[in-house]
Amino acid sequence: MSVCRMVRTAAIVFCSLSAFGQGVITTFAGASWLFPGDGRPALQAPLGGILSLDVATDRNGNYYICDADNQMVMRVGPDGIINVIAGNGFQGVSGDGGLAVNASFDTPLGIAIDQAGNIYVAEYGSRVRKVTPDGIITTFAGNGTLGYSGDGGLATQAQLSHPHGLAVDSAGNLYIADTTNNVVRRVSPDGIITTVVGTGKRGYSGSGGPAISAMLDTPSRLAVDAAGSLYIVESNNFRVRKVSGGTINEFAGFGFNFGEGVPATEAPLIPLAVAVDAAGDVFIADFFSQSVRAVDPKGNIFTLAGSSGSTGFSGDGGPAIKALLNFGSYPGLAIDIGGNVLIGDDQNRRVRKITGDLKINTIAGNGLYRFSGDGGPATSATLYAVFGVLADSAGNVFFTENAQHRVRRVAPDGTISVYAGTGAQKYAGDNGPATQASLSFPTYLAFAPDGSLYVADTANCVVRRIDQSGFITTAAGSHSCKFKGDGGPASQAGFAGPYGIAFDLAGDLIVAENGSNRIRVVTPGGANVTTIAGTGDAGFSGDGGSAIKAKLDGPVGVAYHNGAIYFSDANNNRVRKISNVFALPALNVTDADLMITTVAGNGRAAYAGDGGPATQASLNNPQGLTFDKDGNLYIADQGNLVIRKVALDGTITTFAGFPDAPTVGNGGPANKAFLFSPTDVSFDSSGNLFIAELAGNHVREVLTTPPTFQISSNKLAFTAPAGSAAVDQNIDLAGSIPGILYTATVTASSPWLTVSPATGSMPTTLRITADPSKLAAGANQGTITITAPDAKPSTQTISVALTVTAAGQPSLNLKPTAMTFSFVQNSPAVTKGLSVSNVGGGSLAVSVTTATTSGGAWLKASASSVTVGAFTSTPV
Repeated sequence: MSVCRMVRTAAIVFCSLSAFGQGVITTFAGASWLFPGDGRPALQAPLGGILSLDVATDRNGNYYICDADNQMVMRVGPDGIINVIAGNGFQGVSGDGGLAVNASFDTPLGIAIDQAGNIYVAEYGSRVRKVTPDGIITTFAGNGTLGYSGDGGLATQAQLSHPHGLAVDSAGNLYIADTTNNVVRRVSPDGIITTVVGTGKRGYSGSGGPAISAMLDTPSRLAVDAAGSLYIVESNNFRVRKVSGGTINEFAGFGFNFGEGVPATEAPLIPLAVAVDAAGDVFIADFFSQSVRAVDPKGNIFTLAGSSGSTGFSGDGGPAIKALLNFGSYPGLAIDIGGNVLIGDDQNRRVRKITGDLKINTIAGNGLYRFSGDGGPATSATLYAVFGVLADSAGNVFFTENAQHRVRRVAPDGTISVYAGTGAQKYAGDNGPATQASLSFPTYLAFAPDGSLYVADTANCVVRRIDQSGFITTAAGSHSCKFKGDGGPASQAGFAGPYGIAFDLAGDLIVAENGSNRIRVVTPGGANVTTIAGTGDAGFSGDGGSAIKAKLDGPVGVAYHNGAIYFSDANNNRVRKISNVFALPALNVTDADLMITTVAGNGRAAYAGDGGPATQASLNNPQGLTFDKDGNLYIADQGNLVIRKVALDGTITTFAGFPDAPTVGNGGPANKAFLFSPTDVSFDSSGNLFIAELAGNHVREVLTTPPTFQISSNKLAFTAPAGSAAVDQNIDLAGSIPGILYTATVTASSPWLTVSPATGSMPTTLRITADPSKLAAGANQGTITITAPDAKPSTQTISVALTVTAAGQPSLNLKPTAMTFSFVQNSPAVTKGLSVSNVGGGSLAVSVTTATTSGGAWLKASASSVTVGAFTSTPV
């Protein structure tokens, strides 16, 4: 597997298709998401939380954030500044024996810190890693193979199964919640691992008896008190249990008393995290009440923060009891040296603190995990989990951010904005502005004949409609996630996971219902819903016969073309076609009308068949579909990491993507680039193809015309005394798309002239150096040729003149000769340095003035004049 498959960026990307037949791929919009908060105040950091957000503290006043989404561990010091201390942001297992900041984590879920300052991190990929105080990372437990073995031996040779929570006692023993092995294991200071709680069988038993004989159900978070007692979170058993002296007992949960101050064992809980302070108070993050509850040393339970049972984010600066929290699967809890309670408020993507006066505040996270840049250039924005993409005739590009629960738009001028969704995962906002509505994992998009944008609001089990004024309504579905309602109105129908959507020429809405293995049609206005393909049973059958009697398995993408419906039968690794659907407007269809056939894929999940019949080729989990203006079919072949094209004669080829590409491939041919899990494709009116990449967090595009490139100056002039040292100037190369590859060569007749770097990709800055040390006084002329084979024109030249003067005369040189500043709107000023040099003798008086041709007085210099001595330089 290529390493670049694990790289994550957030960008919209262009591929350009040159007239010579091969596309060029590059970044169009979106900035890298690799934790832009490093070195900044923690309150400005975009934390994750979808997967897990655990917290821990040390004895020096630092606290630590284990962020599974960012694949990193961060430390926040007493000054409030956050820094990455482990993890390079790429998912994987690498870096042992080296610096932890260069290592890859495989989804870090839990963190603990011992008294010596060693940091332990539990990875979902079945390891526990250790980071020493000097920043070196090693594997501490687990051999990386899922399983349950190794007790009595070295922890590094043992098998773990998705460890989650960690805790360290005062003796230096590390406890591991070996979650899907249903046990808790202990690694002693000498590195030996043993099971201390659980039989390995999933269930519930043993309270009041030996901990080793008890049955646990997927234990997750752990805590240890000063006496060495162990607290175990069992969400599935609705309990926190306590182990003391080898005996396990009930501690909290599985009750029905909703009161305050009642025994903790009588309270109803769905515990998610646990922590204990020096006084013996135990704190529990409770999913059931969306609150933090505290159990005092007498065993009575009270609510500390959050009390309504509702999810949300509010209350900062006020009483914790009135705040809203949003706990998902794996929040975190910790107690700092001051006795404050730290909360990994995972779905709010923040760390919050409850102080001794019972007030709550956010201390880390801005709630904008991989979501930034709205209102500014798309190239400065961050994206997350792009799923569907759709271009309109006006030059707008719409795409769904599945895990952000939003639809965003890039306007023709390159500005990005939210088009629908607040970012909260729920079903709300109908009959109001789409930007104030809530979605849940939206997937595919389609335009209706009236220009309205339809969104498959997949986890809400509805299809939403956004009219051209931005007003949102539900077009189909009752928010019931099961198949029902055929023959009745769309508003009362149930849809089990609507994915692909499309419209026919009469305005019928076609829905690929993934969860019920059906293709359904909603008539204009939503008066009637009818199944036109699929029995509801998962499988493959029916080709050559009635579509209504066929078996489908996981239909996803759908497209309408020339009187037929095409859909990706994803789990069957096929694209299939429903013919003769001209009768759909009246829904007066019969079995004989709707015939189903396979148009691509032989059912085997593989990458094969290019150059031959599409029906004999292998696909792997095909997703979105589209057609070009000539009727060629394009398939997002997700599992193969490519886009396939089926020509009118039925021949299949790879149009974009190369599964074994060593790099992302920006700036090079599209069929040599690496695509990050492509899920959808869409053409704009100019014939440019957009590609949504789920895992890559970008949209990429194949253009119909090749890119161009510009040189900041095609003429350079140098003046230098004979025999003096070399002088240089800079030239900027910029392409219409980033990443264009180039080569720079110098005429052989100019040995005094050099250029660096001679090869690379744009944008870049070239250093042009003229060396007069071996030249006599006089005029010299040279040429630099820039060759970019994927651009048009493919070559440009720079004329370079060198005037060599007699020794001793002053001579002005500037570096660089051109500067470029790029900003997000309302961001602070940026300073760049200009070196003013006298490359000759004597003294040189230089005046400095600034002027702007547009945009106001945005440019300033630090000095209006400078004097530069012989062979010296001065910064401005």
